[in-house]
Amino acid sequence: MESFKIGQVSAERSSKAYGSLRVGELHNGIPVDLRFGIVNGRKEGPVLLVTSGMNGATVSSIEAARRLFSKTSPSELRGTLVVVPIVNEPAFLLRERSNYLESDVVPTDLFYSFPGKPNGTLTQRLADIFTREIMSKANFFVDLQNKGKRGKYEPFVVIYPGLTPASLQPNLLAFARSFGSRFISDAGGGGSISPKFAGRPQVVAGSRGIIAIMSQCGGDYRIEEDDIVHQIEGVRNLMKHLAMVEGEPGTTKDQLVSSQIMDVRSNSGGFLSLSVKLGDRVRKGQIVGEVTDLFCGPLEKIEAPTDGYVTMITTIPTISSGDAACNISVARPLS
Repeated sequence: MESFKIGQVSAERSSKAYGSLRVGELHNGIPVDLRFGIVNGRKEGPVLLVTSGMNGATVSSIEAARRLFSKTSPSELRGTLVVVPIVNEPAFLLRERSNYLESDVVPTDLFYSFPGKPNGTLTQRLADIFTREIMSKANFFVDLQNKGKRGKYEPFVVIYPGLTPASLQPNLLAFARSFGSRFISDAGGGGSISPKFAGRPQVVAGSRGIIAIMSQCGGDYRIEEDDIVHQIEGVRNLMKHLAMVEGEPGTTKDQLVSSQIMDVRSNSGGFLSLSVKLGDRVRKGQIVGEVTDLFCGPLEKIEAPTDGYVTMITTIPTISSGDAACNISVARPLS
């Protein structure tokens, strides 16, 4: 029977297996491993890689990945599903976005460290082993994430078409659409990749011919059942799209694509009251929030700088000058 192997871990056809790759050690000698699970289906097919925990605070996405591995049966599967629920285990140990146990003054951000360095920092070594031993075996790749601190995202997926071979770009868009999110963010900007995206795992994967997207929803440090269900269903939709499991993807009819996301910032510091919610359509000049002082005196009415859709909101009740109250995506319908 044909097996699927990562490192020394093999999953025979119609079976599950899980194991780890050794990355290094922390300063007290505790080993740092990259743990993964393999679901090898009953028939030959594509290899889909699903990751979460690129930082240590994306707890809803980590839960989605855990459940996905647990609930996927080899008997229903064509191809192979590889799940890495927590890529950045040192950061997860600390419940932080980065590994603050490294000696660098500013910890290395794993999300911008790919393809990594075999002799670099612990984080760079982790990126290197992931790229060489796991990513390289995938045909398709989806990374599950949640918003950073003090904010919450409307669900969306991100594509980076600028580094995906032209012949595969229609497949990339179809793959992204099949996830089922209403919003698709085009980070390629019409064919080019901004330097700020360099080092992201999806960009590295795309440059190597792997069709890769990122799913964002919810916020860090919180378990949100709706977000967990959204990402599980999204990956199941991808598997249906790839004919890895039976059924048709449950796609959203009114999907929108955006290549521009604008921060809506406050000029005043104080207490914030938002008048919009995630997913709302807004017009230029519309009031999206109001800032008041300690005694409820008005300080500022924050206006939308453009037409678009609210795809991020802050989740804290106070705001400083220059802080983002929300994001607005300039989006158009997908034909």
